Amino acid sequence: MPLEPAEILTLPSSLTRDQMLRSMGIGPGRVVKSRLLRHVDVTIESVRRFARPQLAWRMGTVDGMHSALSPSRRLDRYLEGADHVVVLIGTAGRDMDELLEAEDDPMRKYVLSVAATALTRYTLVYADRELNRRFPNCSTGKPISPGNDGLPFRLQTDLVGLLPIERLGVAFDDESMAMTPLASITSIIGLGSYQRGDNEGCASCPSRDCPIRLQPQLSQEPVHSPILT
Repeated sequence: MPLEPAEILTLPSSLTRDQMLRSMGIGPGRVVKSRLLRHVDVTIESVRRFARPQLAWRMGTVDGMHSALSPSRRLDRYLEGADHVVVLIGTAGRDMDELLEAEDDPMRKYVLSVAATALTRYTLVYADRELNRRFPNCSTGKPISPGNDGLPFRLQTDLVGLLPIERLGVAFDDESMAMTPLASITSIIGLGSYQRGDNEGCASCPSRDCPIRLQPQLSQEPVHSPILT
């Protein structure tokens, strides 16, 4: 089988004040205005009530993925030494988009966007950790996404075609290649014993208290859905 059936994972929708401040580039010990802290606390409660961060992924062989995806020299370089490839989509959920659209206050809107981005980026962090947990004898490459890391944006169309985006409430515009909710991301992760040294950035950095660290460290375990057919 070139590609395995898709799997959907639902992550916890919890953020802490420290996680939010780090996502805004505010490190420990920095003085924070009380107005901003109030917005952060209100946003944390909104995230807890409304956010539904999820990811969907599929795994396949390198040859199978090369057949399913458009040619890309950047992707070829990234997958050198990989045995398998995971394609995935992560989203903070449609309710977060609706909260952002309904908000008129600029500061509140900014804090909400920080939370949505942090939750979306965390889906990639979680995917990397979960793959390392399930396959402890393999290593993973840093997740790369269309439009970033030198990967052509046109691959976005291929990725959403391989994944059950409608099960996550995600819509895709073929012309603009944009997704809604806006707080959504597609990505590719190489998995193998000889994965090239592409692990860099916040996900692999040991500096957990770095003031520019973007990924929040969620504390709860995700809820797994049945395998999709």
